[in-house]
Amino acid sequence: MRELPDWPIAYAAQTHPDDVAVVEGEASYTFRDYDAAVTRLAATLEVEPGERVGICVAPSYGYLVLLQAVMRRGGVVVPISTRLPGEALTLLVATLGLRHCFTVLPALPASLSEASGAAPPVPVARDLTASAIVVLSSGSSTAPKAVVHSYDSLACNALGAAIVIPIQRHDRWLLSLPLYHVSGLGILFRTALAGATVVIDSGRSLVDAIRQHTITHVSVVAAQLRELVAACEDDAPLPSLKAVLAGGSHIPADLVKRSLGVGLPLHLSYGSTEMGSQVTTTDRHDLRTRPDSAGRLLPYREAKVSDTGELFVRGRTLCQGYLVDGTIRPCVDAAGWFHTGDSGAFDVEGHLSVTGRRDRLFISGGENIYPEEIETALLALPGIEEAVVVAVPHTEYAARPVAFVRAEVGVDVETDTIRAALTGRLESFKRPDQILAWPADYPTGGIKTDRPFLRRRALQLLKQAGE
Repeated sequence: MRELPDWPIAYAAQTHPDDVAVVEGEASYTFRDYDAAVTRLAATLEVEPGERVGICVAPSYGYLVLLQAVMRRGGVVVPISTRLPGEALTLLVATLGLRHCFTVLPALPASLSEASGAAPPVPVARDLTASAIVVLSSGSSTAPKAVVHSYDSLACNALGAAIVIPIQRHDRWLLSLPLYHVSGLGILFRTALAGATVVIDSGRSLVDAIRQHTITHVSVVAAQLRELVAACEDDAPLPSLKAVLAGGSHIPADLVKRSLGVGLPLHLSYGSTEMGSQVTTTDRHDLRTRPDSAGRLLPYREAKVSDTGELFVRGRTLCQGYLVDGTIRPCVDAAGWFHTGDSGAFDVEGHLSVTGRRDRLFISGGENIYPEEIETALLALPGIEEAVVVAVPHTEYAARPVAFVRAEVGVDVETDTIRAALTGRLESFKRPDQILAWPADYPTGGIKTDRPFLRRRALQLLKQAGE
């Protein structure tokens, strides 16, 4: 493993200044441009070391410069979703103790003069273990947590990931995921450490952006992967792609098979905000024989399965803890293990299979039910593109499963039809009592499924139906 450069953007500006660092739409910026802008902006920011700074704007070159400039000052970056309502943003700023929160980008200062041909100055040595970024967890089952990472933890996540998904100078990784999510931030760290290019193009569809910018690497969730597969199946291949990293939620086995069938260089992963993104990742050959695998453990990580079947993780990529009332509280046990809340198992070859979230497990008539098992069975049915199962109260059985499905046009989503199709795939008590159409107003833009929204909608619809 090579040593971490303290400031990878400044390092690239010294070693290969004319390489393209950032593409935004039709504009491109070299590492010399990028580092010069960061240096100038950092000099104007009134940010003290350790001070938390919120950024609540859409992704852009200016956003990346601001993020790097805050860290250059020793500040702690807090990326925030622009979908957050105004009142919620005000509360978040107070809760996290943010002295600054940018909802409008500051003007970028003029570039450093290149008249003499001198390279930009390299910043002073960095404390690699100091807090650098606070990531608000996606809250798949609980309220979001403020997860504190150092530069070292996120950089080591990127370096370990590169063992399975190599990235090098002149490669291009599309910024296809939000920067307020750890997977989006991972793209910035991977490209910066490799001296590669990050591409921002929100004006085009995912497929069009890949073609327009000759993208080599892209990170996707299931819906985006489905879009790529559909394009390739329509006889429109994406030959520039070297790696498609999929995660965020379960990727159906049929979608994996279709991806491989059209030649997409697919990698599945398991990860968490607390571990800086990826924990395990499949290599180029795993999925041919193990389409259910979440991959093998990456460098800088450790993992084990507890006596109760819960996945424990630790390592250099682990966060510092949760920010609570202005202080960082550890999130590990006495031995340094983080309890993920996920059930899983490793086989003899080290492949991880994830069963589901332990806090989603519910009991129906004395039987344990994991929603993920039902979702997998639903997604195996022809024409079902998306499926989420939630538990709703039941007078006789305590709780029962209800499913929301998104289906192809013309596919029958009647409850009785789908329940019948699940015969032989699931025990009778696991078959959903109701099959509901995917809500037209489901909030978009997130990486993980908004299960609380769907459960509220299920309760509302069942109440209206008198059930």
